[in-house]
Amino acid sequence: MIDKPSTTKELGLSYLFHKAVADREAAKLSMSLLLDSAVGIGDHSTNDFYENLDQALNNLVDAEDRLDVLESTFGKRRTGKILNERNESKNK
Repeated sequence: MIDKPSTTKELGLSYLFHKAVADREAAKLSMSLLLDSAVGIGDHSTNDFYENLDQALNNLVDAEDRLDVLESTFGKRRTGKILNERNESKNK
């Protein structure tokens, strides 16, 4: 069974984690559409194409950075679990 967040802190961290994951996946999808599919290019100029690629990469980097900060600062692993606090509360 999946542990559900119960405290305000856990809920907030869960939101931040899942938002970063969703943003990362959206950026990957954008890059895939632009690089692997004609649907990503359409009627855009070459400059638009470059700007869209740059934006997709920036979004991917931003999402990955947010996931790294959540993990390093709050122990929020990429699995979505909060370390330390949850383990400590189970041991009490």
